[in-house]
Amino acid sequence: MDECIFCYEKGPYNTIEHIIPKSLGNDDFLLHNCVCDKCQNYFGRAVQSFVLLKTPFAFWRVKYGTKSKKGKLPSIDFSVPKKDKGKLPIVSKHNDQFVNFTAHDNGSMSVSMQDKKMLEDVQNGDKTSFKFLLSPKHLVLMGRFLGKMAIEILADDNRSFALHKDFNKLRKYTRQGITKSIWPIINGQLVDHLDIWKKHPTKDEESCTLYHYSIVKVDSLHIFIFDIGWERWGIVLNSQFPDPSIINQLNNTECESHKFIWYRDDEWRK
Repeated sequence: MDECIFCYEKGPYNTIEHIIPKSLGNDDFLLHNCVCDKCQNYFGRAVQSFVLLKTPFAFWRVKYGTKSKKGKLPSIDFSVPKKDKGKLPIVSKHNDQFVNFTAHDNGSMSVSMQDKKMLEDVQNGDKTSFKFLLSPKHLVLMGRFLGKMAIEILADDNRSFALHKDFNKLRKYTRQGITKSIWPIINGQLVDHLDIWKKHPTKDEESCTLYHYSIVKVDSLHIFIFDIGWERWGIVLNSQFPDPSIINQLNNTECESHKFIWYRDDEWRK
């Protein structure tokens, strides 16, 4: 039995891994006998559940109306706790609280607010956007989520390459969590939205792209790119702190505004 690509244990492998979560629209991109049951359970509980409920990926779940494994339409609330618990801060006075986004069967999305003053400001046109800060906790779990997908995509193509020592630091970060510093993630705004319905050139039907991924090589760096909606997210797989100038080499006609986002150690450590 081959070893798990995250913990190196010899299984068991009783469940099939969705490389991209089903809740983001993936039905058939699956990985067999690479991620053990223990790691799958851990990622679902400790990483994916938060990312798909409290980060920008959660918004796209609602926007797309993608159902959960149990067939439920998503409803999310980006509120954060009043007090921090654990070592990763999440509380922010700049974060709008109690704003709920809900997907509906007819393809629409509704927004509800508990704060009467906020609702009045929206109705009067004084408030035209919501503020949701990406805290250290958000960035760590988003980075681990991106790292997990990237390593699994590598394994789908070449299991031995996915187990290469160059990816061991990211593998540890993804499976065990932060030990010292936050792994920077890449963000950018796409020039064209992915989720635009387009007519099929030969068939009488329309389709839209929910997400797009790739692993590109810039010099000696392997970079995972994940596009969704009008956003680009990514992570460097084999270097936690590469030369920041490499970000410029990612700019192209699809996305011209790449940047690294992270927190320095002295900005989040208590």
